[in-house]
Amino acid sequence: MIGFLKDARQLMLIERFVTLKRIQKESVAEHSFFTALYAMLVADLEIKSGKSVNVEKVLRIALLHDLEETSVSDIPRPIKHATPEFRSEVQKVGERVVSQILSDLPEPLKLSYLELWKVEKDEALESRICRASDLLEALIWVVEEEEMGNTNVQKLGIKEELLNEIKRTGVDSALELAHKIIEASRQREAS
Repeated sequence: MIGFLKDARQLMLIERFVTLKRIQKESVAEHSFFTALYAMLVADLEIKSGKSVNVEKVLRIALLHDLEETSVSDIPRPIKHATPEFRSEVQKVGERVVSQILSDLPEPLKLSYLELWKVEKDEALESRICRASDLLEALIWVVEEEEMGNTNVQKLGIKEELLNEIKRTGVDSALELAHKIIEASRQREAS
């Protein structure tokens, strides 16, 4: 179990968005915390709108969703999703890495955590909430970068791309939050 704990702590050393010029650095551990926090909010909003959501499952998925990055690092999204074949290979490598990280856990936990990591990629509402929250976290980072004067992220159209990906998750409350985040940024910019 100590290996799992030590490996997971490596996430605080892995930086995100390393291929972009950036003003603020963010570790994968920071990203995972905010993804889980936003996932909790989005799950609660989905429940409020009448949907049935297993919030505990959402949080567990969010906490584990980037565990493989302890070894494979944060692969930039355009590269990771360049082709379905490459995405599939990244997924296979990620699964091997996560299996290794979980290897010193008791069998029921190891299997449970691996399934939660895998399920982040499926179409269940809990998985889609986690993916939408992962994208929301990146969107907020981009908005903050723009507000601090980073014109690179503006030129690359990352905000629009993230907004479209959030829309594709089909999680209405996440899309509504994304629009509110962008609108609040526009209002701050205008004042």
